[in-house]
Amino acid sequence: MDELDQNHALALELLKRIESKDKAASKITLLELASVYSRAALENPLALAHYSIRKVRGKMLDTDLNKTSDEAFKLAPTIKLKTLDLLHIAACKTLKIKKILTFDEDMTSKKNAIEEIGIEVVHSLKATS
Repeated sequence: MDELDQNHALALELLKRIESKDKAASKITLLELASVYSRAALENPLALAHYSIRKVRGKMLDTDLNKTSDEAFKLAPTIKLKTLDLLHIAACKTLKIKKILTFDEDMTSKKNAIEEIGIEVVHSLKATS
């Protein structure tokens, strides 16, 4: 939703390609969006975060942060990501989500390790079969 974001055009293009597919977001995603929009000084960052999820027709999934934190703790030695990225992966694992869409370079650099635990990393405009 931040039109000044360097990946805005790529994100719009990717969203068009997956328009007919089911999409979901965890509360961690909602929190990250609110944080990003707040730091970018966008108006009404909390409402904008909710709007962003609705705009892409994403289903908000309840995230048990205790289970997600426990899973992140177990994955930390193998995946070796920063805490927030690790929480996103752990949320996917606990919610049984099989794909994660990201432009995050740290996450895409750990693509093989993430895919070894059963989560496909979809980035850029890679095919999203």
